[in-house]
Amino acid sequence: PSIFKVWNLGYQTILCPHKECKDNIVPETDHWVCKKNKAMEAEIIGFLKDLRVFHYKKLKKGNPWYKVVEQAVKVFLNASYGVFGDEKFDLYCPPVSESITAVGRSSIMRTIEKAKSLGIKVLYGDTDSVFLHKPTEQQIKALSEWSIKNLELDLGVDKDYRYVCLSSRKKNYMGITPEGKVDVKGMTGKKKHTPWIIKAAFDAAKKYFGEAQTPEEVQALKGALKEVVRNVYLKIKRRDFELEEMAFHITLGKSPHSYDKTIPQHVRAAIMLEDKGIELKKGDVVSFVKIKGSWYNKDAKKVEITNVKPLQLAVKEEIDVNKYHEILRSVFIQILDSLDVDFDEIIGVCKIDKWF
Repeated sequence: PSIFKVWNLGYQTILCPHKECKDNIVPETDHWVCKKNKAMEAEIIGFLKDLRVFHYKKLKKGNPWYKVVEQAVKVFLNASYGVFGDEKFDLYCPPVSESITAVGRSSIMRTIEKAKSLGIKVLYGDTDSVFLHKPTEQQIKALSEWSIKNLELDLGVDKDYRYVCLSSRKKNYMGITPEGKVDVKGMTGKKKHTPWIIKAAFDAAKKYFGEAQTPEEVQALKGALKEVVRNVYLKIKRRDFELEEMAFHITLGKSPHSYDKTIPQHVRAAIMLEDKGIELKKGDVVSFVKIKGSWYNKDAKKVEITNVKPLQLAVKEEIDVNKYHEILRSVFIQILDSLDVDFDEIIGVCKIDKWF
């Protein structure tokens, strides 16, 4: 949103016809931006961004209603970037999306370089944030003043973490505040449709991280995390679970038979339920499990191989154990990466390079 406002980006201003504007080049691109006219999109998005930051962000601390409004505005602002690259959008304009990406990338790289020149250790940087290790107030002030002067972007401290677990994957991290609150960003384990058997293990890991106070205590977590992962892995392998623990729960965006091209897994499960006389509609939650099995497709009038089945129709013996092990791996590898712990070693897989 800040880039829209600062760079005056919009459908009307990108690659304008004015010769005198062609020197206003967007970094790392061949695009230029109009210097004579204001973009309607930049004005609206800039206004909403300021409204959120300077008004609703302050009000939300004492009123849940304002928190909802603030988050709604945030969603709108974040979506405003992507729509310019969507052919269905009336103001479809790839150069706008490309320009925002380029400016963001350039700004982050320049900020990282400046932070290093100020003697600040940079831990991580992505599209809109930089993680700095123990910067002083003077260093933060100097970096912020430089950003306003050179990038016209107002940098500020968003979060202060006691420590942070950074995954090798972009925008995947777990930050622990001084009060012990655990912020999880991007990690699969926090998603509400994650099967309970895996989500419960992820929540247990979060609790361990929240209790750790020092680097030594964080390192000591390795043993506890290994035990959590190993126990769940074996529980799945031995089929020592209830079917409800293995279920995914996803809401139907429309009626099951309205899907005519790609049919998502939860919709396939919904169709199976309808074949059994259970009527489903938009807004209903479908619970299903991953299996190795088959079902009789009434429409096609034949038996078909399937990898999902509604929770109500499944039996424990059908559960695809390997698939759930893959999900367990994908959830925990994001945490284990930061502690230099190998998932395969936890579950007893020995790699050949260990012998050399």
